[in-house]
Order: sequence, then structure tokens, then C-alpha cells
Amino acid sequence: RARPGRHNGPMSDVSGRRASSFVRGLLESPRLGPLLALVLAVGSLIEAFAYASPSDRPTAMAANLCVTLPVAVAFRWRVGAALAVTGLMMIPLSGAVVMTASAVIAQLIVVFLLAERYGPLASAPFALPYLLNAFFNWGGGDPDAFGLLLFVLVVAALALGEVWRLRRQAITERDESRMEAAASLKERAAMEERARIARELHDVVGHHISKIAVQAESARLTTPGISE
Repeated sequence: RARPGRHNGPMSDVSGRRASSFVRGLLESPRLGPLLALVLAVGSLIEAFAYASPSDRPTAMAANLCVTLPVAVAFRWRVGAALAVTGLMMIPLSGAVVMTASAVIAQLIVVFLLAERYGPLASAPFALPYLLNAFFNWGGGDPDAFGLLLFVLVVAALALGEVWRLRRQAITERDESRMEAAASLKERAAMEERARIARELHDVVGHHISKIAVQAESARLTTPGISE
């Protein structure tokens, strides 16, 4: 008997496939990118207006807004969006303007999508600016905990994208294996059916030939004038 709070293998497998299909459909939705970009753009404007000084507000709002806009096309052009967001993030990262949470989220989204599609080799270089910032603080001064936190968040987004890519790949390979196994079983069943029909035909034909031979021998013995 299964213990409460635990799922058996088939149920967990079905739940995993449903979650994977849901996320895959969500990632492939053409409206998701523009919707996320809109939400992040509004958030960046509000944050920059609230946290920047009055003299820096226009520049801070424009810079953080530009960081979030490439998310609108990140699901179609992942490399281009990642390059644009990472390049524009150098402005708030250097301390020229305040950095908003919306801009950071935009950066995490594009590196996740890049890792989820192309793997670690293509996505790892986008963590390099944050690694350098964690040790040298591009904004000036000594390295601080915030720079380290940004680097950890970017690496976590890359790792999550890689995990999801490997999971999607494993599910695809498993489904292909199941389809091959089902096709093999179907072919085997067809071969067994053909063998059964061949055996039945052999038995029927053999029976009729034996019957004909017996009748011919009986006719030879009972009919006068028929030679051997």
C-alpha cells in the first residue's frame, strides 16, 4: 500500500509529462514574450522612478526600459535577445544608473532560454560579466554581496535552463524508445499471425492431400480393372 504523500512510478511519470508539455507549450506561445516584456517594462519604469534621484530618473527609466524590451523577442531569437539584454545591463551594472529588479529578471529570463535551447557552451559566456563584477565591482569600490548575488542568480538561471534541456531531451528519447518498442511488438505480432496462418494452411492442405491419397488407394483396390 502506497504511503500518503508519495506517488507511484506511473503517476509521477504522467505528472512529469504533463508538466513538461505545459511548460513546453508555454515557452512556445507567441504571446508570452511580448506579455513578459510589457510587464517587465512597466515594472522597470515604476522602480526607476521610485529609486532614482529626480535628476537621474529619465536616464534610469530609459536604460532599464531598454533592458526589458528584448524579452519580447527572446522566445524567437534567443541569442540576439541575450546579447542585447546583457549588453544593455552593463549600463546599470557599471553604476551609471540604478538597477531595477525588472531588469535583473529580464537578464535571468534570456539566459535561461538560451541555456534551455543551446546548452552550457553557448550560455556560459553570458555569466562572465557578472563573475568579473562580483570580483572587481564595475561600479567602483570594493566587491560587495550584491554583485555576488547577481552572479549566483545568473548561474542558477543557466543551470535551471540546462536541467530543463536535459529533461526535455530525456523525455524525447524515452518517447522515441517507447514508439520503437511498440512498433517492434506490432511487427512481432504480425509475424506470429502470419506463422499461425501458415501452420493452419499447412495442416489443411496436408489433410486434404492425405484424404485424396486414401481415396485414390481405396478406389484402386475396390474398382476392378484399375492397375497399380
